[in-house]
Amino acid sequence: MPIYTEGLIGYLFALDALVFFVMTFTRGWLHKQSSHWLSAYIPFEKTFAVLYVILTGWICFLLWRMQLLQFWR
Repeated sequence: MPIYTEGLIGYLFALDALVFFVMTFTRGWLHKQSSHWLSAYIPFEKTFAVLYVILTGWICFLLWRMQLLQFWR
């Protein structure tokens, strides 16, 4: 089963989106940061976190439909 670069990048984005989502909804409890690690212009906002998870999920779904993401059985 081959591992594609697009699939690996998709998994990394999915992991980043989930961590961002968790950090947004647990502000003050687990961390003291107020912005994303990539840029200070991306604040921890709930609407942005939900939108980021939805868009990342959509892109991962498209990669899965193109058979570039593999799920091991």
